[in-house]
Amino acid sequence: MRSIPLLFLVLNSQLALAVEPPAGWRIPTKKELAAEPLRGKSPTKSAEVIGDLNGDGTRDHAYLFKSTKFSGEGLAVRLSSPKGFIWKIIDQTDWGKEYPNVDLAMGIDLAKPGDYKTACGKGYWECEKNEPEVLNLKTPGIWHFRFESAASIWYWDKKSGEFKRVWISD
Repeated sequence: MRSIPLLFLVLNSQLALAVEPPAGWRIPTKKELAAEPLRGKSPTKSAEVIGDLNGDGTRDHAYLFKSTKFSGEGLAVRLSSPKGFIWKIIDQTDWGKEYPNVDLAMGIDLAKPGDYKTACGKGYWECEKNEPEVLNLKTPGIWHFRFESAASIWYWDKKSGEFKRVWISD
């Protein structure tokens, strides 16, 4: 019986990654995903998140994609609704001409609802005017991180109707 849920998880991940990326982006190759050994601990290779990210009752998907136009990668969210979906590119990094062959460097994971002390809240720097000391997530967010390095959480801000980023540290 254990093989059925595992098979479902593997098939579900492969089907989800079969999505058509927005223009200018592509799905990372197996080689790009394999370059970071810590990705092996994640069933999605730390390249996909599924959850109701904007609190509208429908499942949304976040993906890490590679650019087809520059040497870089991006974080894209496919917001779903009963009428269909829209893509939002919420972050992109251009590694530049100095690093033209960077494999997928960033990772993502689901940030569950709850309280998260931010980097400024821990005293790493003084909090800016709209930068909270504690992020209180009401809906799931997206951990966005460089392996064994810096991390942030992207969350849906109902007032602006956009994703916002808060820096987090361990």
